[in-house]
Amino acid sequence: MRRATALLGLLLFAALALSGCVRYRANAVIGVDETVSGSVIVAYSPQGLGMAQGPGRDGVADLKRFLERNATTVSKGTASVRPYTAEGHRGYETIFNGVSPQDFLSLLRYEDGGQGVDISLARTPEGYAFSAKEQQDKRGQIPLPAEAFESVEITFSITFPGPVRRANGEVSGTTVTWRPKLRQSMTLEAVGSATTAPPIADPGTAAPEPGGSEDGFPAGIVVGALCGLALAVAAVLLLRRRFSR
Repeated sequence: MRRATALLGLLLFAALALSGCVRYRANAVIGVDETVSGSVIVAYSPQGLGMAQGPGRDGVADLKRFLERNATTVSKGTASVRPYTAEGHRGYETIFNGVSPQDFLSLLRYEDGGQGVDISLARTPEGYAFSAKEQQDKRGQIPLPAEAFESVEITFSITFPGPVRRANGEVSGTTVTWRPKLRQSMTLEAVGSATTAPPIADPGTAAPEPGGSEDGFPAGIVVGALCGLALAVAAVLLLRRRFSR
């Protein structure tokens, strides 16, 4: 399930990349039924809007058309696009539910073609393996300067059904989050369990051993003590009757 996408690396439109004016946030939750749910936000900053919209061009409208067309291609589950506005950023959020891993990879895209990353989500004997690796610049390609990415905001989060086995991002429970800086370390890797973890028994409330009692005394000792007490009472009553004669 590998596909070259424009997720990370040179994530931005060529002109916008030069100004570093894009917000990209992806959040994905993998289900035990091998589906993925979550959202992807692609938005322009106030500075980016000025470059995206101008005489003869409307980058925001183009973005909307691509995302809506992309959302209609899912093979299972649902995907929809809604406007996104926050902290001066303007763009769109694609919300998806119960889509296939292949559809998920497709919904991460923001435009056709362009440079990107080799990204995959695959089922392995260990569980789910996610990776995103920036493609190397092609021969003759002019690399963008590091200053072009200073204000680019990228956040990628993926939640596995069970425990995270290993990852090079920030781990919290079953979720791994990356906040990469472009042109630095552009390899994201994580492996997580494909099944939910069984509940861990509380040692303080462990079930009693077979034949045990809730107060910690073996049931055999408790029953034996009661039987002994009953016999002692019977013996006392018998002796009283004899002496009363």
